[in-house]
Amino acid sequence: MSNGDALARLRDIHLPAPISWWPIAPGWYGLMVLVISLLLAGFLGWRFYRRGGAKREGLRLLLIYEKQAQQGEPSAVICAQVTELLRRVALAYFPRQDIAGLHGDAWIRFLNQTGKRIDFMPVRSLLLERPYQASASAGEKFAATVPQSGLQQRITVDDPLIHRDASPSPRVRGEGNKEGSDLEDLTPLFTLGRTWIKQRGRRV
Repeated sequence: MSNGDALARLRDIHLPAPISWWPIAPGWYGLMVLVISLLLAGFLGWRFYRRGGAKREGLRLLLIYEKQAQQGEPSAVICAQVTELLRRVALAYFPRQDIAGLHGDAWIRFLNQTGKRIDFMPVRSLLLERPYQASASAGEKFAATVPQSGLQQRITVDDPLIHRDASPSPRVRGEGNKEGSDLEDLTPLFTLGRTWIKQRGRRV
């Protein structure tokens, strides 16, 4: 038998069929579950962080207001700022239509109902009455900056009786601690406000 005849009788080489991608190996299922879990955890974490942004900003501003009170800022101004801050935080976590119409005692009841073991009634006047005194304080400061008339200035300079009567009067007992007592008066407001803001995002 010649070599040519032997080569003619050889069959062609048949390659194996390509490997199908389905069904996939069990390891791929585990990888897919891991990737989906990571994506879901990242999404939920992002939503939680974004939702907590109003809480973090509220606590940061409240700390600033507390430092301003310690530095002698009028309590009426501080109370107005805290009241506005509580409303801004409430709007971030509750529907606007539920917040916009709340005033007076209805606003206090809302704060109590949306907080856990919180009672804002002891600081009701600080939230509902004291903020409106801020505009009056601003008017007094403006009036104090108005220059005196020429006649008033001349009397103040020339009349010795005016100088004698204008001597500093003795301080009333407790007047020197006005700033400290003012801060102490606002301490419950800061404490309640901080607790209420920290509870946002939780079920009460």
